[in-house]
Amino acid sequence: MRKITVLFALLFAAGSLSAHERIFTYSYTTDPVPEGLVEYEQWVTVQHGGDGGYSSLIYTRTEVEFAISPRLTLDLYLNLKSRYRIGEREAEYYFEPGLSAAFIYRMLNPTFHPVGLGMYGEVTYSPRETEFEEKLLLSRNFGNFVLASNLILAQKMEYIARAVTEGSETRYETEVERGAIFEITGGISYRIGNWSLGLEAINSRGWSGSLLPGGSPEGSEMLFGPVIHYSSPKFSISVTALPVGGPEFRTIFGIRL
Repeated sequence: MRKITVLFALLFAAGSLSAHERIFTYSYTTDPVPEGLVEYEQWVTVQHGGDGGYSSLIYTRTEVEFAISPRLTLDLYLNLKSRYRIGEREAEYYFEPGLSAAFIYRMLNPTFHPVGLGMYGEVTYSPRETEFEEKLLLSRNFGNFVLASNLILAQKMEYIARAVTEGSETRYETEVERGAIFEITGGISYRIGNWSLGLEAINSRGWSGSLLPGGSPEGSEMLFGPVIHYSSPKFSISVTALPVGGPEFRTIFGIRL
């Protein structure tokens, strides 16, 4: 009986390790994680756009994840954002560092329940803005298929320095611009050995003037494209390309420490 118990414990640990993979780069799943797991991940997101000119954004996140329990993880990030924009009248470039802290709490296992359920909370600070983000995580495992969807609400406060001239004197005042974003992400993937192939989609809608949806609408966008994932016992890599509605690309490379 003791041998059988040990065998089941080993199988569960192995299953948890293989299940804890970033199969998607825009959606989180709710699979349990091995307690005590420490993982390093490097994110790179590249966006290109042409709204009134040309813009390019490179956003990198260096993450260290700590599994406090099979249900709870703590993530710490070092963010570096670089944007280059050529507008109709001027060019703009800025380089912005920042810090983030996030937690994920998994309430229902997607293998043993009709739907896996989890919660995500994150706070981000940089000299230019402060952001809060809340997510409801949903996922389901069907054999080799993995489905995931996240409902995301974010609040942003951007700090903008404006010059005020009075007579011969010029001083700078900081204005706070508030905004809200609501997103729905979704993904489906099929596992083939160490590989997973699938599709990801993002629907995003933004508002200005308020920290909750309902301010001045700032438009919406729909992004769609393929995702590929490879995992080994020591490392994993996921790549998503969103040519429809973008283009936007994201890569996440992880190493288990």
